[in-house]
Amino acid sequence: MASLKIFLLLLLLPSLAAANFFDFAKTAAIVKSYEKGDFNTTKKLLLSLHKDTPLYHYNLANTYYKLGKYNKAIKEYKRAFGEGVDEHSRLHNLGNSYFRIKDYKSAVIAYSYALKLQEDPQTRYNLKLAKEALKKPKHQKEQAKKKHKEKKKKNSQKQSTKKQK
Repeated sequence: MASLKIFLLLLLLPSLAAANFFDFAKTAAIVKSYEKGDFNTTKKLLLSLHKDTPLYHYNLANTYYKLGKYNKAIKEYKRAFGEGVDEHSRLHNLGNSYFRIKDYKSAVIAYSYALKLQEDPQTRYNLKLAKEALKKPKHQKEQAKKKHKEKKKKNSQKQSTKKQK
């Protein structure tokens, strides 16, 4: 819990360098709401900052992800490229967001790029899951086609049997 607070403060520190006390108080409120799991408040506070920095977009993306708004998280993770943001974490989280919306191909790409930057067991595991998920729909479609053909064949056999009678 304390490490999360320190992590969030470190993420927001570059934006605090030129900030006044009001911004500092708002940043503290953002950290507090995130720690409590009050992500709607976190989102509102972040949006009120109107920053256009990679770190701002990264924090907003993380908040959208926690709220289950994965398409918005993806948009913000894409905008979060740049100074102050750990690129491996950004790409890993981007992959997680794609995975949540079942865009497994994009998830595989994001995880692969993340692994090129830094080897990480969790990213490697997520990549494996995304690759497996990519194969699964094809197999399910093939099974469905096979069942459909079998059903058609049975129906045509029944009709031909009825005609013979």
